Amino acid sequence: MSSETDCSTVVLGKRLRQDDTGDNLIRSHMWFEDGNIVLIAENVAFKLHRGVLARQSPIFEDMFSVPQPTVQDQFENCPAVHLHDLASDLENFIEVLYDGFK
Repeated sequence: MSSETDCSTVVLGKRLRQDDTGDNLIRSHMWFEDGNIVLIAENVAFKLHRGVLARQSPIFEDMFSVPQPTVQDQFENCPAVHLHDLASDLENFIEVLYDGFK
């Protein structure tokens, strides 16, 4: 049994996992299996695409253009970025980036 399985449980239909820091994280519905970066706000993780974020947001474009440390947080083999935003605000922002205004 892998360590990933050991720390997985089901909470309100979402999988709860631990990142490298040991924090329990809830997987957001904005989770793409082919994503290559995980944004974490509060205790919610969003697995997204760096290219989409950089193309749609000059802030993410600037963030990704800065050289990254050789050792950084990882979550499911992707770089993890901890943000100080509310999870609900980040979720709304990501939905607009990916789906546009509805």
